[in-house]
Amino acid sequence: MEMNKSRALAEKQKKDLIPCFAKCLSSREHEAATAMQAIVRGKNARFQREELNRVEWFMFYMKARNFDKAKALAVTLEEFEAIADAQAPPSEEDEAAIKMQSVLRGKKTREELQEVARLEWFEYYKKTGDFDQALDMAISPDEEESVKKARQAAEAPQEVHLAATKVQARLRGHMTRTDQQEGARLEWLEYYKSMGQFELAREVCVTPDEEAEIIALELAAEKISAPKSHAGYLCNCFKTNVVSDTAK
Repeated sequence: MEMNKSRALAEKQKKDLIPCFAKCLSSREHEAATAMQAIVRGKNARFQREELNRVEWFMFYMKARNFDKAKALAVTLEEFEAIADAQAPPSEEDEAAIKMQSVLRGKKTREELQEVARLEWFEYYKKTGDFDQALDMAISPDEEESVKKARQAAEAPQEVHLAATKVQARLRGHMTRTDQQEGARLEWLEYYKSMGQFELAREVCVTPDEEAEIIALELAAEKISAPKSHAGYLCNCFKTNVVSDTAK
């Protein structure tokens, strides 16, 4: 009987240990898988950076036509084929295309230089009054119109220029006279205020501030000129009456 109980207890403990062992094993496997994934991701990131750096240097050496160093960095069939194609002598068609491109670039450069020189001469002829030469240099309707306007301005009657000069002289004279008149007005205003001639000062004032200043000065002057009355003193008329009574 006791033996049967012991067996049953052992069987029960065995059944309890199996799920616990499986659980612990699963947790350890998960940790190991996570660590392995982190290692793989780090390795992939380093490989991507190294590969990007390799491709950049490979392209640099290809552009510099340093094919020995480019071969040392090449890893794909396409890269080796690109090196072989670059090292191969150009065909007649390629040479013709290269020459044509060179001719076109040279022509474009010459055209740009010629256009710069044309514009410089065009502006020079307009400024110096050589309008016929400027028209010969013009190639657009806008340039021709600008030459026509410059010619009309240069060929305008002399009277127009003289009239404009006279008008400008008159305006300058008027402004000068106005400045002189304003200076004289301010001088007279200060003079009348200093002399206490407020009516005359009011006639030459032109701004509200000037008029307010005159009123303030006038009030101050009235306060100063008003007679003072002190306790214990008699007015003049009363003093006169007292003296006459005493004499009697």
